[in-house]
Amino acid sequence: MKKNDPYILLFSCCALTKGVTQTLMADFQRFMFELLPNEFYKILTSTCRKKTYAELLDGFDEADRETAKEYFEYLLAKEYAFLCDKDEIALFPPLATTWDYPAEISNAIIDFKKVPASFAMHHSFIQQLDELGCCDIQFRCFCSMPVVKLKELYAMIAKTGIYRTELLIRYDPEVSLDEYSAFMNATPYVNTLFLHGFPENKAITLASDQKFYCITEVLPDESCCGNIGFHYFNLSITHYTESLHFNTCLNRKISLSADGHIRNCPSLKDSYGHISKVSLKEVIRKKKFSGFGRIRKDQIDDCKVCEYRNVCTDCRAYTIGNSITGKPAKCRYDPYKGVWL
Repeated sequence: MKKNDPYILLFSCCALTKGVTQTLMADFQRFMFELLPNEFYKILTSTCRKKTYAELLDGFDEADRETAKEYFEYLLAKEYAFLCDKDEIALFPPLATTWDYPAEISNAIIDFKKVPASFAMHHSFIQQLDELGCCDIQFRCFCSMPVVKLKELYAMIAKTGIYRTELLIRYDPEVSLDEYSAFMNATPYVNTLFLHGFPENKAITLASDQKFYCITEVLPDESCCGNIGFHYFNLSITHYTESLHFNTCLNRKISLSADGHIRNCPSLKDSYGHISKVSLKEVIRKKKFSGFGRIRKDQIDDCKVCEYRNVCTDCRAYTIGNSITGKPAKCRYDPYKGVWL
């Protein structure tokens, strides 16, 4: 080893998750991922801090050395990794993986199966969410919802600290896309609107950063939950660190079903009572409620050996064998073969 031989390190915004057949490298800054051979997992998580770049290459068999060099050069060229001197290594500590959130509930789902005559129970639910610090709600309308009703619903949101919402609404040919666009332009805390059951898939351009999508898929009811795939991956550092300690689907999550029952998720069978008879503060103190949020990926069948586990959304409502630690039933990835079925 020469005195000035450089070391190669991953940038702190990149994290590795080892699977059975390959390793996933997530880039939290560019929200993208790469797949690497498992041989690089230990090298890039620990050995690289002890051995120089040249020594790492020497550790490969002659037949594999050139291929290994190509991988390292690719990481450097794409700016996933960088070279540094030995005395600089301490300046680049590994990423801290602790997680916390400044609220007792971080996100919620409210379901509608018909246009309600009154939003009284929803008003109560939203007020209590605000008291618990929740700032993120998904409204799932399995029916059409007149714009006048949406305005009434969002008038409640305007009086809270909730600033991020997602809307899923069944397409109604009697309501024009311009009406929905105008509603979104006047309602900045509608971050995304999905109009499902539309004749074609298309994205509507808005003047703001809000997203408006029309999709052909019809979402009939709460059974639409639980889909697993690339489109549902979350490559944020917040999601990654949460996944190391909690369940990324159910941790600090609560829902209001179409008939007014409080659940961890609308697709789960167990209810903690009707919103008119029990408070959210009572519900979240229940051991069973918080227990769902503590089911980590390393406790779930197949997920615990999957390289995608820390960027995946997960689902505990629909699982193989109906087991609370069963593999998500709608996941089509085989981590033992490294293929999507």
